[in-house]
Amino acid sequence: VKSTFDLHIQDCWEGLVHAVRHNLLAVDDFDVREYFYYDNPQNGDLHEVVRGKFIAFKGPRDDCQKQDFSVHPTTYIDVFKSKGVKAVIRLNIEEYDKRTFVKAGIAHHDLFFVDCTTPSDDIVHKFLTIAEDPSSGVVAVHCKAGLGRTGTLIALYLMKHYLFTARQAIAWVRICRPGSIIGPQQHYLVQQEKRMHQLGKSGVQGLGITVSDESKQQDLSTADELAEMITTGMNHRDGRRMLSAGQSSRDGKRTLSKSVSFNFNTSRDVSNVEIMGSNQVSSLARLSLRKVTSDPGLPASIRGSNIGSFGDSKERKMKDTLRLSSRKGRL
Repeated sequence: VKSTFDLHIQDCWEGLVHAVRHNLLAVDDFDVREYFYYDNPQNGDLHEVVRGKFIAFKGPRDDCQKQDFSVHPTTYIDVFKSKGVKAVIRLNIEEYDKRTFVKAGIAHHDLFFVDCTTPSDDIVHKFLTIAEDPSSGVVAVHCKAGLGRTGTLIALYLMKHYLFTARQAIAWVRICRPGSIIGPQQHYLVQQEKRMHQLGKSGVQGLGITVSDESKQQDLSTADELAEMITTGMNHRDGRRMLSAGQSSRDGKRTLSKSVSFNFNTSRDVSNVEIMGSNQVSSLARLSLRKVTSDPGLPASIRGSNIGSFGDSKERKMKDTLRLSSRKGRL
């Protein structure tokens, strides 16, 4: 299938720099062990996309299916409580009893729209209103795979509240949760960029609408086909991730970025950000920094582990570079 929307490495660097500037990535606090633990489909397939606000995760099921690597909603209760999650938003069809979360003290909202399509204004308004309510705390969002619909709505929030461009938002969401935002959703976000920026600057809640809008008519002719392609691809990817995690566990180490440091100099055009080392863009979400893992939501077997694959000198150099840039007002 020919791509109709190309994202470039410059978009990824701009998204990363913008995220660091707004403290969505705290270099000193990034826990690579935790990232890969929850990245594993057996452990929930979840990622924090907006620090302190959004967790994206794969849709749970009461009837767990081994072939699609789904898990029961009770799997998430303890970790959600440890992360301060106060609300769950479901964007796909009902595949579990929402009372599982409600009984645990976590509010639950249904905002369904069709897989691989774009949301109506009514859905967007409700989503933003929930997220902007201080009582919602951290919001955990899922659709079927936790990629397309989930990533699209979170990207709208990023554009409204942090003034990301559409491309920066898409890049950052994908850095955090690879595979997010699909097909027409990319073009939709570009179309919504100016609108989200205006709404963010005005301080209006949600979309500022007082009456629910009718859902706009969408071309659903290719949605089912695209959704099937995504499902097949993600099941294959999940299987590979589980095999990779198992091999890493047996080896007693993770396969991480081996030797890369970053020099953010945003006084120049972001395309001139210097990269020392050779690595792929996907590794940007996997910066391995030495840190003692202490999250009570993690199993005891990995709590208290001192981890990190950077050499001490490279780790210090990276952190010092970021701190220096921050003090100079560059980040």
